[in-house]
This record gives sequence, C-alpha cells and structure tokens, in this order.
Amino acid sequence: MKKIAFYGVGEQFELNIVKNDYVHEKLKHKIVGFIDQGKCGKSIKFNGICYTVQSLENWTDYSLDKIIITPAKNRNEIMESLVEHGFKNEQIVTLDKMLFYLFDNIELIESCIAGKGLEIGGPSSVFSYIYDKCKECDGINFSTDTVWWKQNSTSEYIWGNRAVGKMYIRDATMLTDIPDEAYDFVLSSNNLEHIANPVKAFSEFYRVVKKNGMIIIVVPRKFANFDHNRQFTSFEHILSDYRNNVTEDDLSHLSEIIEMHDYDMDPASGGKEKFLQRAEKNFENRCLHHHVFDRKCLEELFENFNLKILEFAETYSDYWIIGKK
Repeated sequence: MKKIAFYGVGEQFELNIVKNDYVHEKLKHKIVGFIDQGKCGKSIKFNGICYTVQSLENWTDYSLDKIIITPAKNRNEIMESLVEHGFKNEQIVTLDKMLFYLFDNIELIESCIAGKGLEIGGPSSVFSYIYDKCKECDGINFSTDTVWWKQNSTSEYIWGNRAVGKMYIRDATMLTDIPDEAYDFVLSSNNLEHIANPVKAFSEFYRVVKKNGMIIIVVPRKFANFDHNRQFTSFEHILSDYRNNVTEDDLSHLSEIIEMHDYDMDPASGGKEKFLQRAEKNFENRCLHHHVFDRKCLEELFENFNLKILEFAETYSDYWIIGKK
C-alpha cells in the first residue's frame, strides 16, 4: 500500500494501530489521513507527523490505494457509506484483513492461498481474507461439539453463509486418512497453544502441505490475555514433549496454569474453582493453554522443519508467522 487512510479513531484504532509498532513501521510514509464522523478536528500523531481527523464529507481524495475501517460495529453501514461517497469496493479494507496488505510477500502468499487449504481448529475471522481468495478450504476439529464451534447438519466447512470446503473430525496430532502433500496451505489460529504436543501436530501440518506450500500460524500474545503472568515456553521444552510422545490428555502444566492464570481477564471461566473443574476435564474440552509462545519459539519451530519464514507480524493480540515448505 502506497497511499492509505484510516476510517475510525476509536478503541479498536487505539488497540490495533496506535499501540502496534509493527503497523507503525509498515505504514511509515504511507498514511495520508484519518476519517471519523464523530471526532472531526481531533489531532492524531502517527510516526511523528500530526494529522487532523476529518469528516467523510470533507474527504475528497479518492486516489487512495486503501481505506482501512477500524470499527467492528456498524462495519457494513460504514462500507456502504464509503461506496456512496465514491470509494470503490477494492479500496476498502476491514481491520481483520488489513494485515495481509502489509506483508512484504503478499504476491507470493496470494499465489499459494489461491489453491486448496486446510484449517486446524477454525473457522477464524482472521482468515476471512483467505476464505475469500482460496479455491477451497477444508476444516479440522477434534470434536463435533467444542466450546468454540458446533458441527452443523452437513459435513461442509462453513464460513458465514457459505461452504468453503469439507469438515473432518480429527485430532491435530493425527490427521488420519489425509494424504501427504494434499494441500497448498495449512492454517491454524489460536489453536497451537491448546495442543499438548505442538511439535507432533506441526509435523502433521508439514506432512499434508505440498512442497512450496505454506503454513500460517497465529497464536496469542501473552501480554494481551490471561497468560501474561506465565513464562514463555522454550522450543527445547516442546521438542522434549515430542520426543517423549506426550499425549493430549497431559496435564503436567496444570498447577502452573492454575497458579498464574489471570481470572479477572477471563470472567467466562467462572473463577478459580470452576476453572479447575473444567481444566481437569481438558481432554474433553481442550480449553487449556498448555504453552505460551513467543517469537523465538515460533521461529525455532519453523526452522526445525526447514521452513523458510516469509513473514513474522504482530497485532495487539496475536503473533503471526508464515513459512514456506
């Protein structure tokens, strides 16, 4: 992107743009303005430059490469308003798709995700860009009824109101009956930390992706969630789990999790006692975060499988890493 503007300078803008050094670096010298109907006249400082927030009616430059919508609420109405004011659909980008437009290797990534993929533990809104671009995307979940997803009446993998592929019930560490090199790309978002033996799972991701295919992993940043008191997991640790053939009923991290979990940041857990009751049945629900990933561990994981790392990115809540086989 060479010339962009942001629409909306509220909470989501503060969290995902203002507090994100990665985005600042990627958008250096590319920002030309900020638009917000309710905050006209407000000053925004971005990469050392001061801008004045304008209303949409005062924005007359339609030569933008992209205009990025940051609010989650009323997103469709905002998009319709932008079109009415002369912007084209291909210029408009929602926040969940923004990251792809910042990648240095976007043309290479797009050529790969145009094919057939497999997602572990989805569907995931962060991959909506990929669902729109790909030929097909199958899904894997460990059960027909999870905390995050429930099997519909068909075997189709559903995103929004459409089927993007087939649905399979498999464990991530054992993608039974899926042939070697069956897919152009493999996706996993906020899933790897729930797997007791992530190297074993990753070996399956590697097995089913084609040569020159891609693996795209998204994991939570601990500073933005209830894991922030825990120590990062080393690659040596998860490699040891793999060599010891740790199974998915493993609870060796339970005492650490119970002690360090920030229950105030996880109100849905119901407090320490209820959290423990659920955690003791983790093999049934897979809710625990066995591991806490940082950049070093993720890069060493990819390098262990001789994957070429194409991108490493950060949002407020997540790390992204994309590797080529």
